[in-house]
Amino acid sequence: MHTFVPETNAMKFLFTLLLSGSIAFGQQSDPNFLKGFEELMNGKPEKSLKTFSKVLKKDPKNAEALMFTGSIKSLLGNNSGALTDLNRSIAIDPSIGETYHYRSLIKYGANDFKGAIEDVSAAINLDPQNTGYIYNRAKFNYETGNYSGTIKDGEAILKLDQASSNPYILFYMAQAYAELNEFIPALNLANEFILFDKSVTGYILRGDIHYKMGNYAIAADDYEIYITDNDPNLNRGEAYMKMGTTYLKLRKTEKACDSFNSAKEFGIDIDQNLMKACN
Repeated sequence: MHTFVPETNAMKFLFTLLLSGSIAFGQQSDPNFLKGFEELMNGKPEKSLKTFSKVLKKDPKNAEALMFTGSIKSLLGNNSGALTDLNRSIAIDPSIGETYHYRSLIKYGANDFKGAIEDVSAAINLDPQNTGYIYNRAKFNYETGNYSGTIKDGEAILKLDQASSNPYILFYMAQAYAELNEFIPALNLANEFILFDKSVTGYILRGDIHYKMGNYAIAADDYEIYITDNDPNLNRGEAYMKMGTTYLKLRKTEKACDSFNSAKEFGIDIDQNLMKACN
């Protein structure tokens, strides 16, 4: 079973990403630079892009303005234009870690995993204590099957800030250990994630680990906690599917079929081999 991660709001993520870098506002003489940033922070990316374009009209080699226009173009769905601006920014000033970082996200979205990891690693080399950069490399490593790399990056984050900035590093580390069949550290990290995080996502994570260990009754209890939470944005369909599979392992066919039917109501396609028990 593969644990799902909630989607991150794109605008909120961009704000966090840009603010995590060292943008030298004090060195920018054009007042449009600060104006463009304020427009972006106020949720007006189209206006912000136009304002930063004014900065570049006066100063075509402003690497930080190009970093912003590239980031905003990506946010607006123009990844080709974004890469052009980010590449120009890096050619002008290769010392801005944030530019490499954002380019890594675009490359990752385009399935250029090697390029994504190379870029985020370049950002880390420029700013070794930036946990945002390290977190994304840990995530990239996990999703490309480099579980030991995820754990190594996670340990680096824990040494720097004890996961206070982003508890999801615990989430990915727990999954990485589980993929390596190291279930005790996986469970410890899942429990720690549940304490840090305010959502019930950790219960799905812990349930999946217990499922892999063969602790089906405990897994079913964790899935139940997730499903019965009052958060309207939860991925209940997949959770019901997981619960149905778990009940089959427990030979509770009626509960399994009820769970599969609930999953269908959320648009989940259930494998026909699983549904045979319900016929």
